[in-house]
Amino acid sequence: MLQRKQASASAPKAKKPQSLAEIKEHQRLQNRLKQQRFRERFFIERDALQDQLKALQRELDALPPKPKAIIKPLSWGEMASIFAEASTEALEEHRGLKAKQRKLTQLTQRMTAWVASMSYNNAPKSLPQGSVWGQTSLLADPGARRLGLDCSFPAFGNLVDTIILDGEHDSVNVVMRIQQEFDLPLQAVYQSMRGPIWSLLRGETRPYMVEFMNEDIVKSIDQNMIYRRTVFNTVESSYYVCREFSTPDRIVFVTGNFYHDEVLPANDQWCNRMCWFVLERVSPTKTRLRTVFFNASYIVQGRYITWREDAEMSEFDLGTGPEEAQQLRFKQALSEAYFPMVHADRHTILEWAT
Repeated sequence: MLQRKQASASAPKAKKPQSLAEIKEHQRLQNRLKQQRFRERFFIERDALQDQLKALQRELDALPPKPKAIIKPLSWGEMASIFAEASTEALEEHRGLKAKQRKLTQLTQRMTAWVASMSYNNAPKSLPQGSVWGQTSLLADPGARRLGLDCSFPAFGNLVDTIILDGEHDSVNVVMRIQQEFDLPLQAVYQSMRGPIWSLLRGETRPYMVEFMNEDIVKSIDQNMIYRRTVFNTVESSYYVCREFSTPDRIVFVTGNFYHDEVLPANDQWCNRMCWFVLERVSPTKTRLRTVFFNASYIVQGRYITWREDAEMSEFDLGTGPEEAQQLRFKQALSEAYFPMVHADRHTILEWAT
């Protein structure tokens, strides 16, 4: 009995469970110890960096001082030379700007007169109605020449709607109009017709000598543009500008001719000729072609010929009677003379589209 009691007395006592308050107190103690170790580590590293900074500063202070550069002022002769050189450059630039100003002033004056010459307000009252555009001239000055080529024919391109809607004039202006619709998309008709149309615009379908002019200037304006001289005979040449304009729903090919080119001989006789090929999107699967050929009255020795003179040149028999009746017979004779041409052109255009 005695031995059993001694054995039980020597056994370790069981650990008493901790309360929640004791656990929290233990965690707070651990956190304080961690913060204390962190602060000690921070102060040690800070002191080490400050010691290193002081050591580096002592090394910098021990370096020999950098010699200061001595700036020597320029002499009066050197200053005068610099100002003289700058003055020469300024004078050269001034002369260049003055020359450019004179050139632009002359160009402006010439272009102002050129535009005014095409104004209906400045046109001679004796000119037939609708013929002022036939008086356009192309100037010799390269700058004015480029502007003339570029500016004239967008206006001609915009005239197409007026010519299509109103072909009646008091003078001997011949207007031939063809309209055709195709059950094809716009791009399909355009791809088929562009080559043949440009062949006609380049003069390849006519038996006359053709000379392409100012190709560098023309191509700098528009790749889809040409300027050509077509010689009909010893007294008449025509100076054609041909150009293509396009929008998503409309493509226009336009040709017009200058009355005079200052770098070429003047014509003894001349006729204002223009033509348009207009492709329009009617629907996604339908395209309308409208073609207009326009011939104005002839100018002979600087004077427009009358409709009676035109009838005599064409050998039309107008008979006798009142002037109104003769004019009516003249128009009828013109229609009969041009109808076969329009009929043939229509068949040619239909072949182009197929």
